[in-house]
Amino acid sequence: MPVIISQKTYYIIAGAFAEQKNANNMLKKLNKWNYNATIVKGGNLLRVSYDAFDNRDEAILALNKIKQENSEAWLLTK
Repeated sequence: MPVIISQKTYYIIAGAFAEQKNANNMLKKLNKWNYNATIVKGGNLLRVSYDAFDNRDEAILALNKIKQENSEAWLLTK
């Protein structure tokens, strides 16, 4: 029987927005700053991520670096 490993993705979240316009503005700003930004939908809010990682350790390292600029940043696991 094959072993199934559920692959998780780790997102470093810059902000969560109710309005698409605000999420798009943050997305543009992060892309301009050379982040691989995306919008992660979930619930009522649009979460804007700096970047996404398959490896938790890499995500934590990147989060610690980003927290020096944005102490509000946090890690979302999906």
